[in-house]
Amino acid sequence: MFDSIANFYDNVNTLFTFAQDKQWRDALSEMSLTPPTLGPIRMLDIACGTCEVMAAAASSYTIEKIVGVDPSRNMLSRCAAKLPPQATIVISNAEDFATTEKFTVSTIAFGIRNMKDREKAVCNIWNLLEEGGRLGVLEVSYQPAFSLLQHDSTVLRVLISYFIHYVVPIIGFVVNGFKNFAEYKHLVDSIETFPSPADFVTEVLNYKCSGWRHIKTTERNFGTIKIDVFEKIKLED
Repeated sequence: MFDSIANFYDNVNTLFTFAQDKQWRDALSEMSLTPPTLGPIRMLDIACGTCEVMAAAASSYTIEKIVGVDPSRNMLSRCAAKLPPQATIVISNAEDFATTEKFTVSTIAFGIRNMKDREKAVCNIWNLLEEGGRLGVLEVSYQPAFSLLQHDSTVLRVLISYFIHYVVPIIGFVVNGFKNFAEYKHLVDSIETFPSPADFVTEVLNYKCSGWRHIKTTERNFGTIKIDVFEKIKLED
């Protein structure tokens, strides 16, 4: 799916988020990478797309090695000009990526909701991290506008909900030359079906194939963007 929208992906993201997406990715890097607890940073960026997170992290932190993983060849083709020399990219999905290396931190920006098997992906990341390593997840926290109206919510948050549901697919369709409406509609649908922020954290902590401690969380953009950081712990015998 992402192969067909790769050429416009960065520009459309900037347009959709009113240029706030860079700030959110910077916050993901800051929360995941500081303070360093395991010595030299070895970073694994899952669903790395056009490598925006990798480039931002490398420009702000001393990182020994960065590996970006994404199943879309076209998305990865847009990484070359952004990557530092210590970075490599691999065409793979998160569930099946394999390496003998161990990492101190892994990040996922706007990618976990599109994975076919979230539990398998998160458990695979757990296996690739050193003990005490971190997993940082940046994702959209969507709630239907009609539900927000029934609770103590700002008018702006309700408008954002409508924007995501109705306006985003149309803008993506127009910017892509009146093509790929189905792809942008799928992105909106995946936001709607993703668990609520609290349910997502509970889901990760209850995975049987991995052990995590939830150590950091923050909301941005009136609660519609969420960043969670987990720390790898030993599984109980």
